[in-house]
Amino acid sequence: MSSGTVESSVTGITIDLDHRSKEEAVAMETELLRDYHFGRQQLTEILGNACATAITKVFPLWSLEKRQPTVLVVCGPDQNGCVGLACARHLRVFEYIPTVFTPKRSSDSLHQDLMVQCERMDLPFLSYLPTEVRSDFSEPNSDIKRASRGNLGHHLQKPRAATRIHTQKQN
Repeated sequence: MSSGTVESSVTGITIDLDHRSKEEAVAMETELLRDYHFGRQQLTEILGNACATAITKVFPLWSLEKRQPTVLVVCGPDQNGCVGLACARHLRVFEYIPTVFTPKRSSDSLHQDLMVQCERMDLPFLSYLPTEVRSDFSEPNSDIKRASRGNLGHHLQKPRAATRIHTQKQN
């Protein structure tokens, strides 16, 4: 974990910090959980919506260079993977066409529930990354690398289970 991130001991969520202190982020999450009785699922939904909203600001529908606004959401098995699944659902509501790649499935009940919800919304899932997407992981300044490093604005990042964003180009 880099010096600009903080991981919650309660939810395991890692937050990329630019203008907030680590203590402030932990205090905010603790307050939501303890004082306001937010649950893990509620926080996941809030964070998923925030990520989807950030994507719509960085990649508005009109700016995408293709017929369909396709977005690849890469989700790990941990809490940030849950946020990624919630993000994918919200992106669909925002008229994007998310495709979900989950390299490792989780036995966590929230993760499984979110997978079912995405499946019921007919969101496509990939079991492997296509060659053209894999090559984007190796390019140092690609959007997917910038997103995983947190350079697209405030969003979650966790190197081993990051929610990564990639806009796919269609011919």
